[in-house]
Amino acid sequence: MSYTRMLVVFLAGAACLWTLGAVRTSDGVGYEACLTVLDVGQGDSQLLSLPGGEHWLIDGGGLPGGGYDVGAGRVLPALRRQGVDHLERVLVSHADGDHFEGLFSVIKQVSVGALWVPSRRRLPRRMMSLLESAESRGIRVFAADQGDPFGPVTAPIRTTLLQPWPGWEDGLASHHRSENNRSLVLRVQLGAVSFLLTGDIEELAESQLVALGRVRRSTVLKVPHHGSRTSSTPSFVAAVDPLVAVAGIGRENRFGFPHASVSSTYLARGSSLYWTGRHGSVRACTDGYGLTVEQEAGAGQWSELRSWSPAEVLRWFSSGDAGGEHTVGPAGDAMGQTPRRLVAEESFSSQGVDRSNDVLPLGHQEGLDGSASPVPAAATPPPPISAMHSPELTVTGAWRRQRRHRSRLRAPWKGP
Repeated sequence: MSYTRMLVVFLAGAACLWTLGAVRTSDGVGYEACLTVLDVGQGDSQLLSLPGGEHWLIDGGGLPGGGYDVGAGRVLPALRRQGVDHLERVLVSHADGDHFEGLFSVIKQVSVGALWVPSRRRLPRRMMSLLESAESRGIRVFAADQGDPFGPVTAPIRTTLLQPWPGWEDGLASHHRSENNRSLVLRVQLGAVSFLLTGDIEELAESQLVALGRVRRSTVLKVPHHGSRTSSTPSFVAAVDPLVAVAGIGRENRFGFPHASVSSTYLARGSSLYWTGRHGSVRACTDGYGLTVEQEAGAGQWSELRSWSPAEVLRWFSSGDAGGEHTVGPAGDAMGQTPRRLVAEESFSSQGVDRSNDVLPLGHQEGLDGSASPVPAAATPPPPISAMHSPELTVTGAWRRQRRHRSRLRAPWKGP
């Protein structure tokens, strides 16, 4: 039996279970993984909840130079509302204050297993202060390197760090002032559904990822750089082809995010587009087969925005480059669209496209050549794309030497 036919049968069975109510969807109960894009104003923070009760926080928002503590005022209350009192991992996508300033309060109030920061030759002073604060609390600090540096993750979750890769900073040499393009890019997959977290990457990093073939179709995309027109290039969005795109944006922000051209790019792909400045915190939950997107309607209360059954997820994977038709809100902005690719009813027997490199159901792992081979669903996570190399950092070690050269950091930081 071909892989595509096996996949069709596999998800068809899941669709039946979904219809019979074996998977509960009204309040997220029964799901195994959720990605919550937190409403932290003009900044970024995402909570990743994995099977077994493990939680990761990617970025912590922040208001650089401001008097408002986003970590204490936005992130910590959001964690409490979701019952999170321990973070297995905290990741900093890059050294911009609107992504990590809020973490100072978070690591003071919440138990943290490990802090992961970009693998850099040198970090700015404020980031060094965060590392010192973490170290003083007994939090282990690691440099996130290429591949899958995070060690064992609850099966059958798979995590892959798409950026950085060996020599990645060399391609950014002429753009050394930009922290955005140095953002960590993380992909998390559970069965047929995947989340892609992009930090603030812009056109340069997007084009490199596409050219190197490191971008994979992903069901849910955290929109790069808050919906700025410097990001979400048509080639990158086409390569990801997200079913859902969510942006972390402040209400009535002075930047005009999301930019009209960016919204148009996602709408043209048929993606459902949401942003925190309009919808508040948005979370996408999955059991590996179907998908539900919700918005926080009140303190700890969630309201469904849209759901996709396993059959609809399968149709998305098999839909190719079909365009979309959208619903536009009263102010002329996207409210979450209904892609045309999901409107037309298609029978399972009509699926003839080989998407074996696009979707891996539970119980499959991906080989280095892109092939898929069956493995037990409860197996340990597959090996990383490249050799794991994630050194533990100590401020008293190699990075302490950087502090002896503070004079080099007092001027505007220029990177390596």
